[in-house]
Amino acid sequence: MKFIITTCIFSQSQKPRAAPNVAEFLEEHEIVITPSTLIDIELGITQVADADPGRAAKLREWLKSERHRYGIAAEQGESFQKAFAKLIACKPIQGLWTCAPASKQFVFRQTLWVAAAALATELPIATKSVRGYGEIDQHVPLPGIYNPVEMVWHTRKAPPRNRLRSRRMTDIDIATPVIPTRI
Repeated sequence: MKFIITTCIFSQSQKPRAAPNVAEFLEEHEIVITPSTLIDIELGITQVADADPGRAAKLREWLKSERHRYGIAAEQGESFQKAFAKLIACKPIQGLWTCAPASKQFVFRQTLWVAAAALATELPIATKSVRGYGEIDQHVPLPGIYNPVEMVWHTRKAPPRNRLRSRRMTDIDIATPVIPTRI
């Protein structure tokens, strides 16, 4: 399966003792990262550089090798722009991109960028930080939110209708029967 991963999952690949299940998750799935995730990692490395230039150099080498390992979401298309505008316009989640819900000052936080990329590409998000994405999903349904550490789906879109028809009937299917059509 293909996922967009957030910084908290991407950064696990450089840790000697990564969070449980993350290494396997990264190996078993097709991974896409967003430019905003790369910027977030670069920001962290820049902040480390002042205190520990040696560690920052190692992290930059790690980032250089890892960024070529995964696909990068092309976030600049029309579908991304529309999704991002929809997220920014959603008043209940305004606190995810401003200092405070009533604030008018824009502050870079990558949560909306990742969510917009997920909406534009129709890929689920793999993250340890499910709370913010869950808040977004309440107002703008996301393709899915998966925590690979816990191996738990927190939300996931229903499969397309044609997939439902091919499944074995369950109580839910009986409540909304599918009437076969003849060709």
